[in-house]
Amino acid sequence: MSAPGKYLVSAIVSAYRAEEFLEGCLDDLLSQTIADRLEILVIDSASPEREGEIVRSYQEKHGNIRYVRTPRRETIYAAWNRGVALATAPHLTNANADDRHRKDALETLVTALEEHPEADLAYAGYYETSRKNDSWDSGSSRKEKMPPEFRRDLLLLDCYVGPQPVWRKALHEEFGLFDDRMKVAGDLEFWLRVAEQRRFVRVPELLGLYYASPAGSNAASRDRGRNREETEAVQDRYLRRYLARIDPKVSLVFVGDATAGRWKEVFADARSCVSSPIEVSAVTSRPEEATTGWESADGAPRDVRLAPRITGEFCRSLSGGYAVFIPVGADVSASELIRFVGEVDDRGYGAGTFTASEDDASRRCLAVRGELLGSPRVVRQMEDALNGADVGNLLGGDVEVLSISNLSPSPLRSRFSRDLRHCELDALEHAFRKGKGRSVPGALAHGELGFWKALLLGGGWREGRNGWLRSVLRGWTDFLKGIYGSKMS
Repeated sequence: MSAPGKYLVSAIVSAYRAEEFLEGCLDDLLSQTIADRLEILVIDSASPEREGEIVRSYQEKHGNIRYVRTPRRETIYAAWNRGVALATAPHLTNANADDRHRKDALETLVTALEEHPEADLAYAGYYETSRKNDSWDSGSSRKEKMPPEFRRDLLLLDCYVGPQPVWRKALHEEFGLFDDRMKVAGDLEFWLRVAEQRRFVRVPELLGLYYASPAGSNAASRDRGRNREETEAVQDRYLRRYLARIDPKVSLVFVGDATAGRWKEVFADARSCVSSPIEVSAVTSRPEEATTGWESADGAPRDVRLAPRITGEFCRSLSGGYAVFIPVGADVSASELIRFVGEVDDRGYGAGTFTASEDDASRRCLAVRGELLGSPRVVRQMEDALNGADVGNLLGGDVEVLSISNLSPSPLRSRFSRDLRHCELDALEHAFRKGKGRSVPGALAHGELGFWKALLLGGGWREGRNGWLRSVLRGWTDFLKGIYGSKMS
């Protein structure tokens, strides 16, 4: 057993019929720049080949390699779980026997986690090669694969974390292990499970070499039907959970002094925003003006909270999943603020700043995740942040702050897509009334997922309203087909 603190990363190598790749895999890992702090765990899943002999020859020279052979063949995720249990390092990675790394890949990914304490998994771009036992420096023909920056909604539709991420071992204490019943989608399921509450960080570099094996040589290609069914089942499960939490309750807190007329405009805009449930507060030294403005905007007196300053008690009284603090003079609509919160939430940050004008820091809006408002440091620095102070260390360096100056369109958070979600529920209810209830689960797995895939990945919504409508109609047709078994074209 290794002494505590000896290793920085534990690399889990699952081996089954991997004899032709294993030497290259071990050489690749032992060439890493942090090889002296790398623990290599080889899990031999009852392979009929000579993996054990190969590993034992390496163990004679390298004390950081451990070998376990199971009495019977297991899924790759069962092997990974064995590796998780054996690992002594604070960081984990899966090292597929047929994949390779840039020499500083693992060091770069661990550094990314150290520089981003809020993130729990780091991933990067990679090359795709069709050459067996290719090496990083071979100069072979290969394709570049650069994944997008982390967003929860995109992870639902594409396992862009890639083949060689590094994650904190502590995640398994909170979120459990990989689902070892799965054969091909267990990693996607675990990343989605974690991403609901945690943030990942992308390293915008090419660090890995992924072997794209010929059809039939891996589990995914040998049984494409099983692969598709398992992946869709995972996507459907988390898609429903994602859609259920896509509209977090937002507390809007307007800060500053203004005339009653200006307060009326502010509150009328907030009250007209129906895209997300909100509560409205005002922090002002002239509460009578804010009260008059609220009542002029047809607000009931009991529905607005007034406070003379931002205090810990005030922050703890806010009930929203996020609190957004807005200077009264900021030229930002409530709808934009809701979209701003959506960006912060989708990208996994605990806080974010938004300015409609990049050069006007005095009108900066600040969103903070609700559970972070109990921090005295946050309360002390809140007003300074709103007045243009540096917010990089707002949360003591423990939580990163996302800065946004331009909001991209969000198809999931538009009023149009919300109306369509209501239409889905109406369609399902109608299907049950017409005796189509047995087909509804399948419809949700295929039709609804297809609908949101078309909306998110069809790309039409980036082409303006007409392109968006094309994507929506295509997805909506698929959804109805799934429910009714129609032959609509």
